[in-house]
Amino acid sequence: MTTVHTLRRGAGAVLFALSMLLCTGLPARAHFPWINLEDGSISAHKNVKWTIGWGHRFPIAGFMKAADVEEMLVVGPDGGASAKAVATSDLEFQSAEGLAQPGAYLVAVKRQASFYTRTTEGSKRQSKVGLENVLSCSRSNSFMKAVANVESDGGKVDTVVGHGMEIVPLANPASLRVGDYLPFRVLLKGKPHSTEFFATYGGFSTENGVYAYSAGTDKEGLGKVRILSPGAWLVKVDFKEPFADLKECDEESYLATLTFEVP
Repeated sequence: MTTVHTLRRGAGAVLFALSMLLCTGLPARAHFPWINLEDGSISAHKNVKWTIGWGHRFPIAGFMKAADVEEMLVVGPDGGASAKAVATSDLEFQSAEGLAQPGAYLVAVKRQASFYTRTTEGSKRQSKVGLENVLSCSRSNSFMKAVANVESDGGKVDTVVGHGMEIVPLANPASLRVGDYLPFRVLLKGKPHSTEFFATYGGFSTENGVYAYSAGTDKEGLGKVRILSPGAWLVKVDFKEPFADLKECDEESYLATLTFEVP
């Protein structure tokens, strides 16, 4: 009897652990956005152009629509004046004008925060206020950055743009080569954040949520990813906490991505 009870308890613990993983969500399961630059290295006076990937297979997935974007800007070299960004179609975006000054630019995009509530009758894109038979509710906040270079791989790339969660590169990826490390800092609400991160590059895998690299940041929010291949790269971090008003929703999530190109 003792053995049977032990096995039952062990099986119950395994099932509980699996259910917790499913409820909290693995990095591979949730859709997330990232910036796909048309060209990460452009000539002076050219517009930097991009689309926004949406899914969990970098860089091949769906696209985020302009209606879901809340804010966009292009930060100039050395943290200089920001240029406006505009949508040129439902799926395409660019700087409002050509980028004249040589150096590194940051493209920064914020997705509109959105509620997602599960009920016994199906899912709703709203808070749980006014709904019956609610199973769970979350509000997601997503932030994206990308590094572009105009005729040079010099200039400052560590400008903090003020996103709710943010990956701040501490070296220009265009100056790196295979075998080098890209150092970065993760900020949550403007403060250094210790967390796990995931990274991958285009061509590594076409499977959902498969990453080439994972590690963690320290208490100062500092981390680094080893460059394993040239081409387009993505770094991703996320965080969840209880929602401020549990009558309105259960959970608040934050997610940030950084994309860049390595020659």
